[in-house]
Amino acid sequence: MQEIDCPLCGKHNEEVVIEENGYLGRRCDDCGVVYISPRPTIDELLNLYGHGEAHTGSRAFVTASDRLHAQHNLKILSSFLDSGSVLEVGAGTGAFAMEARRKGFETYAIELNKTEAEFIRGSHGVPCEEAPLSDDTFDGKLFDAIYHCDVTSHFHDPVQEFLKMHDRLTEGGLMVFETGNIGDLGPEQLKHFDLFQYPDHLLRRYRS
Repeated sequence: MQEIDCPLCGKHNEEVVIEENGYLGRRCDDCGVVYISPRPTIDELLNLYGHGEAHTGSRAFVTASDRLHAQHNLKILSSFLDSGSVLEVGAGTGAFAMEARRKGFETYAIELNKTEAEFIRGSHGVPCEEAPLSDDTFDGKLFDAIYHCDVTSHFHDPVQEFLKMHDRLTEGGLMVFETGNIGDLGPEQLKHFDLFQYPDHLLRRYRS
């Protein structure tokens, strides 16, 4: 476990607005983000996801809802890009990568959970690596689009992850993502949440 300041702006904060599973969510006075501190180390988190012990768990199937959501987001991406290479980060069961492949995109995936990574490779025929994005991912290949859905809150260092994604895009490449947002909620609403999924979710946007 490690004590940290705000991972976005670096400010030290004492205010605790969320407590769950022994973890404290601190609200940043400057940028409004709620983040866990103290929090698991990067190695502890990789072990959490790699062994399927996160709240999201692991599964080796794609639901109809997964496909519909993937098709919706792929339609948005396709309005800007109709071919090329696409990397899905934090792919889960790979619904988006699967749909993109069916549409003719050259697709790749990153998924830390072994069960889901094997499913993506075996069921979808999509190349999938089980390690965080790095200079060595897929031999340094550049992508025309990098996509992730509901993954931002899981990044140990979100700023660095976005910089790494930017560096792996082709010229004019697209970064497309969807993330949960509780930015319009105040303390009076937060108390009605039953589950924040700590420590899976390391940070959330919060109204400043």
